[in-house]
Amino acid sequence: MSIRLAVCVVTVLYSVALCAQAPPPPPAAGELLKPATPGLPSDLAAANKLIHDGEYTEALAKIDAVLANDTRNPQARFLKGVIQSDQGETDEATATFQALTEDFPELPEPHNNLAVIWAQKGRYDI
Repeated sequence: MSIRLAVCVVTVLYSVALCAQAPPPPPAAGELLKPATPGLPSDLAAANKLIHDGEYTEALAKIDAVLANDTRNPQARFLKGVIQSDQGETDEATATFQALTEDFPELPEPHNNLAVIWAQKGRYDI
């Protein structure tokens, strides 16, 4: 038997063995809808609505609860910066958005919010 034929036979047998394996069972329908961190999306959605309604204290409490479980969560950090900015805490908001641009440079929103803050301060040279 030639080496080429032996390689072909081994390849075919290996392919058949791979195809014969059963795929893993799909997750239960309810599992697909569960967030990775329980409560996270609903807490942030609620915080976003509270911000829209001007309820900053309640929104910040929900955001801080999310950040207690996930300190790097970009959505929670961004919403915290929005609250800081809306409440006139521009130095704190600048620090929050700047940290987000460093940790997640691909996100456009923190860059945009920094630009708005700097424009409000007349800092067009940045």
